[in-house]
Amino acid sequence: MSSKTTTGQPFTVNDSIICDGGRVVMYASHNDVSVLYMKAGEISNSRLGAFHHDDMIGQSYGKKVLARDTGKWLFMLKATPELWTATLPHRTQIIYSLDSSVICFKLGLKPGSVVCESGTGSGSLSHHFERCIAPSGHLHTFEFNQTRADMARAEFKRNGISENVTVTCTDVCKNGFGLKSEADAVFLDLPSPWVAVPHAAEALKLTGRVCSFSPCMEQVQKTCDALRKCGFDQVCTIETLLRPYQVQTFTCRGGAKTDVGTGSKVPVEGPKRRRLSRPESKMRGHTSFLTFATKCKEE
Repeated sequence: MSSKTTTGQPFTVNDSIICDGGRVVMYASHNDVSVLYMKAGEISNSRLGAFHHDDMIGQSYGKKVLARDTGKWLFMLKATPELWTATLPHRTQIIYSLDSSVICFKLGLKPGSVVCESGTGSGSLSHHFERCIAPSGHLHTFEFNQTRADMARAEFKRNGISENVTVTCTDVCKNGFGLKSEADAVFLDLPSPWVAVPHAAEALKLTGRVCSFSPCMEQVQKTCDALRKCGFDQVCTIETLLRPYQVQTFTCRGGAKTDVGTGSKVPVEGPKRRRLSRPESKMRGHTSFLTFATKCKEE
């Protein structure tokens, strides 16, 4: 087993071996996922049993690990922003991966981009941003709550992305972002995003993009008005909805069919395989409205 000690690797690093101090996603099912940080000699207990860290250190990501007491197993997966979003501690309502992917795409993020984010919250979207802009870009993330800012800063450091992320505790609606024509993109997740729009215009480069995440249409309307007044164009608002489908194959044990000639029921012998496709019974509905715009005039 490896004795190397490290912090969690950035999501862009293609490491394949689990190290002492490394980050591992313990995957039982799509709704049973957790994150462990390896420490030699420690044991982590779950409903499936006791999992010894010594059994995982030195192994490859993607393998199974057995609980010594029950013999049940979990997959050891390499962390991604999507898996991190499914496991992170919620300090605020988080932005899930569906919205995060649309935001990163519509903002045109790429390696080397400079991004301003407000507010940081639980840091879900911050990890998606960091993966897009690494290794040469930078994320300036702003949080008005000191406790949440400190916790996010500690998590970024533990997850190995702190070199690309600067956490600032401030109210951007009052104090702005502290940048002038430097940012490629600005993201706003605020109760009153229209107040921060002039500060976003100041921070953005010409043709830079802004995104505002708002749950209520009244917020959207005020934000769109503010964007147009501050020289933004291509203003549009969208809503992202995901409708999962169940695609299943199952076996019918016997049964009966109707005889075309007599109209009577005729027994059907033996199993028969059938396929069923239908929407999931539960669907994640409205999260928020996403408003995007492009800066087209100099401040």
